[in-house]
Amino acid sequence: MKRYKELKYNRKTYTEQWKIDEILLKEGFQWFLDCEVEDVRLEISHSTLIFNSGTFFNGTWKYGVFRDGVWKYGVWENGVWYNGKWFNGAFKDGIIFDGKFFHGRMEKGEIKGGEFYHMEISKEVKKEEKEPPKVIEPVDNKVPQGEKITTEKMKKYVKSFNDFLNEKKVVVTDIEYDTDGEEVDLPKTLEIEIPSHVEDDEIEDFISDEISNITGFCHKGFAIQGE
Repeated sequence: MKRYKELKYNRKTYTEQWKIDEILLKEGFQWFLDCEVEDVRLEISHSTLIFNSGTFFNGTWKYGVFRDGVWKYGVWENGVWYNGKWFNGAFKDGIIFDGKFFHGRMEKGEIKGGEFYHMEISKEVKKEEKEPPKVIEPVDNKVPQGEKITTEKMKKYVKSFNDFLNEKKVVVTDIEYDTDGEEVDLPKTLEIEIPSHVEDDEIEDFISDEISNITGFCHKGFAIQGE
């Protein structure tokens, strides 16, 4: 079982488990090392751990963003859930925007969307119709480890919900690969997501790195559709 597929951190992508574990420890996410996961794609942005895809089998999720993936069982203490399939476990607090929830119990928090089947929902849970996430003003503070996180504190530390949803997509064409003479069938066109934290003058460098990350080959140049 492969634990990680990748971790995106400081505009670099890491795939080695030892290096990912080292970064998680450095950034204060040691609790994630105790969780049982498989084929996970992670990201650290604005001092927040983001679960982009993969399977969470068991463990205690302390705090962060679950963008997509499969949750089999475990304890969710706090955070923002955007999408994915929840099969069982205890959702203690947080905000849910979308996803499918089959079994388990939600104790506190807010529901702004999603489909709930046999999930037990406490009366303390606030239910709202799904609406676009609100922009929260950025702050520089990290979440202190071991501090009890309330819903209000969570909204403060997440910075901006739109940072995690509204990624810019660009179409890259005419990619000229450097295969060192090897005949390889590689795509000439790619659609690449640009995270909102990437500045305009950094986009080309980001795309260049992503082409190599996706295909496994270096390149000599490319064009951006519409430019």
